Amino acid sequence: MKISNVIGPFQLLGLALGFAASCSPTRPNQRHCEVRDGDAFCAEKYGDGSRRFCSESTCALDSPDGCVAERPPTDECYAACGGEKTLDQDPECDAIAEGSSSSDSGSATMTGGPTEPTGETSTGPTGPTSDTESSSSTTASGCEESSECPDAALPICVDAVCVGCDAAAEPGDACEAKDPNAPVCHEDGRCVACTAANPDACGDATPVCDAENTCVGCSFHEQCSATACNIATGACFEDTCVATVDGDGGAEYEDIGGAAMDGCVVIVHELDGALSYQENVNLDGITVALLAADGEAPIIVGLAGNPSLALTGGATAYVQGLAFRGNQMAVGITATASSLYLDRTEVVGNTGGGITLTGGADGHLRNCFVGGFSDIVAMTVDESSADILYTTLGGQFDAPALACTAPTAVTVRNSLLVSRAVTSDIDCDDAEVSYSATELLVPGMGNVALGDMDMLDATAWFA
Repeated sequence: MKISNVIGPFQLLGLALGFAASCSPTRPNQRHCEVRDGDAFCAEKYGDGSRRFCSESTCALDSPDGCVAERPPTDECYAACGGEKTLDQDPECDAIAEGSSSSDSGSATMTGGPTEPTGETSTGPTGPTSDTESSSSTTASGCEESSECPDAALPICVDAVCVGCDAAAEPGDACEAKDPNAPVCHEDGRCVACTAANPDACGDATPVCDAENTCVGCSFHEQCSATACNIATGACFEDTCVATVDGDGGAEYEDIGGAAMDGCVVIVHELDGALSYQENVNLDGITVALLAADGEAPIIVGLAGNPSLALTGGATAYVQGLAFRGNQMAVGITATASSLYLDRTEVVGNTGGGITLTGGADGHLRNCFVGGFSDIVAMTVDESSADILYTTLGGQFDAPALACTAPTAVTVRNSLLVSRAVTSDIDCDDAEVSYSATELLVPGMGNVALGDMDMLDATAWFA
């Protein structure tokens, strides 16, 4: 078989010697190094260098493949370059052997071309050939099926040779037949789970193809086309339960609460004239994603002294792009024994404060802006947990940005915490704060103190 892969110098020399050899009455074990490429064969088979010399078969009866730890003592026993010849038969090979595989710096290795399945029998040189054939041919590796090809770079058996999947007649089918978990042929010849050009190979709880060509769970809503990400599970919501809200009409729903009861993903359009949705969105025991329509920023204001958004009974809410602003009689968002995930969400100007987590709730904030009110904490964590990332928390007057009561776990990373309080920006001794900016220095890795936040001149904090 002819191949176009580049082969190493030891392979080429071994092949040339093998092709020039005349047939002998009896042939040695075809897995023996003297039939293969001599030292190069041993160097590849024993990558740790433990047996990097090739001995002629009658000189190393205790070594089935002829590979030995030390250079054979005589040229008659040393098959440095294989091809069924020893150094006494072909002295010209000695310079190559001495300059490479028998040096102290390491063993010779073969680069490029097909690899050989471990432990498989392959055919050796077959006699004289033309110069053209000797420069483009290689010995067959002896594989019968792709399961015998252990090298990830050359995973498919074609014509008894392990090659890249791109050399197969049907690359995708060949990969899937070898491993259903890696059914896609990468452009570099590897069989992988997915590629950027073939993301549909991923699904269920691992719908996203990452940079390592592995299917992983989603973590952003944008990773789920036409729907949203259930971040807790890593799966995308089904596109069969998407509901659209437009209070100005033109959509199936005009209120957010009603849409949330019927759909798993609620797309909210903003109202004309920058008006707000006047409603209390109560989610009890359900899982739903509330997302702003692309390029829009809907505003929600709660009524009658109730939170604009309230989670109870083990509910899970994923919120992105909405603004809970201007509730004059209550907190912006509360979660009790429920899970709250906020992305690019604004919770400000609510007289009862920004966010309150109670009763074993867990909150996750990412790229958010949360503000308190006069003497009201921006975010309160009461016997609950919170993970705050890339977020600004701002307390007003004599109130901290973050306050905790018996928290189970609170982490703050890469965030800004500021307050007009006379004491500290944070009233949460158990919080793990890192790489964040505050007015007074907070213990933790990478934190910085920027001094008082001047509401009229913020140049000390921002360039």
